[in-house]
Amino acid sequence: MEAQYLITYVNVNGPNIQKYLVSKRREWDGHIWRDKDSQMRQVVISKPNKTRPRGRPRQRWMDRVKKDLMQVDKTAIIEDADNRDRWRGIVEAAKGLNGL
Repeated sequence: MEAQYLITYVNVNGPNIQKYLVSKRREWDGHIWRDKDSQMRQVVISKPNKTRPRGRPRQRWMDRVKKDLMQVDKTAIIEDADNRDRWRGIVEAAKGLNGL
């Protein structure tokens, strides 16, 4: 079913798969953030005590979330995921279907 939605979305709205993928990533971020007791949330928000390798730092999950949210709405923060209506608006804006 998901693949059929993807095909319809791409065919109807043009070949902008990037907006679709960003919106799906935002949906997943909301699920992770709302589940307070999950191990997945602890893994993605934790900062390991190890030293980081030389060179350019690898992107962390929270860094990517903050960057994507700034592109959609300057006032959006990850804590907005607790408010499902607000988060749904952010996801829809990421799809490019409406502006905030």
